[in-house]
Amino acid sequence: MEDFNVKITVRNNRLLQAIRKKYESVAELSRKMGRSQGAVNALVTMKIKPINEKGWTNLAFDVAAMVGKEPVEIWPEHLQDIRLSTSTSEFTIDMDGVKQIMSDNSTEKMIAHSQVLQQLDTRLTDKQKKVIDMRFKQNMSLEETGKSLGLSRERVRQIECKSLRMMKYDAKVNGYLTSDKIHGRVSGYKKTDKGCELFD
Repeated sequence: MEDFNVKITVRNNRLLQAIRKKYESVAELSRKMGRSQGAVNALVTMKIKPINEKGWTNLAFDVAAMVGKEPVEIWPEHLQDIRLSTSTSEFTIDMDGVKQIMSDNSTEKMIAHSQVLQQLDTRLTDKQKKVIDMRFKQNMSLEETGKSLGLSRERVRQIECKSLRMMKYDAKVNGYLTSDKIHGRVSGYKKTDKGCELFD
C-alpha cells in the first residue's frame, strides 16, 4: 500500500489570480459582492459556465467587474464552455512517486496523466474502479484483489479485462490511441502523437 495520498484541484487560474490581487480570498470577494461564496467558488472551480445561451451570466459579469477585468480576459474562448462535474482528483503514490512530483518539470506531466485517467474511468462502476486501482496503482495480485473485494480470482480477471476494454475505447475516442487494423479488423491499439506526448 502506498504511503501518500495526492489531491489535485483544478481551478480557473486567470480568475483566481485576479481575485487574489484585489482581495484576501474568494470569501472576501463574495461578501463584498453580496453573493454566496458557493456560487463564486463554482466559477473558480469551473463547475458552472460563465456563459449561457444569452451570453455572459450576471454572476460572471459581476465577478469580472469586481476584479477590474473584462469577462473575456478571465474566460477566453477555450475556457468559456468548460463545465467540470468535479474539480478534484485523488490518487495514492509511494515515496518514489513523491520524489518524482517534487523534481523539476514532472508535476505538469503527472497532472496531465491524472486528468487523462480521470477521463478514461468515467464510465466504470465503483467496483471496476476499485479493481483497476488495486491491480495497477497498488500492484495487488488477482488473488489479493479478489480476497479484498470478496470475489474469485477469475471474476477479478473478468472485471479487469472489461474495464480495460472500456478505457481503451475511451482513450481512442479522446484521441490518445488509434485502432491498429489488419484486414479491416482491430488487432490492437497504438498511441497517437497525443498519447505518446502524455505516456512516453
